Amino acid sequence: GVQAASVGDTVWEDTNGNGVQEAGESGVANVTVQLLNGSGAVVATTSTGATGVYQFTNLLPGNYSVKFVKPAGFEFTKTKVGSNAGLDSDHDATTGIAGPFAVKPADAITSIDAGLYRPVSLGDFVWDDSNGNGQQDPAEPGIAGASVQLLDGSGAVVATAVDRKSTRL
Repeated sequence: GVQAASVGDTVWEDTNGNGVQEAGESGVANVTVQLLNGSGAVVATTSTGATGVYQFTNLLPGNYSVKFVKPAGFEFTKTKVGSNAGLDSDHDATTGIAGPFAVKPADAITSIDAGLYRPVSLGDFVWDDSNGNGQQDPAEPGIAGASVQLLDGSGAVVATAVDRKSTRL
């Protein structure tokens, strides 16, 4: 008979958003993971365990894909970063699907993984600090149309926003 194969790995929280699973970045539990056959139909569904690990076992040879279902509050991280297939994120950032890939008899594929991050937001208010005290006082108006840039650690602009409000928050 044909020896069954398996596919699995980890869904982890990519806390620094670099697309590589590193020490201190924990697995994400209870993430739904689907196994798709060569036609794209779901043939099995599982969830990640407490450490973010999932596995599909007793697979027959063939072509498969894995679909990671993004949990609420998370986004997919960068994919295919670095040279270690066991530590990168393999899914398509839009669909959550990794693959297709071929599974041969007795394969134990342990490199189909996904990184997730929790998006954050920041912002406040731009105002005319007419008395120069560094605090927005009740009589100090907001400045509509002020452009604000977000810089990364190296000083590169990663986002620009325009303050469209002109009243105190």
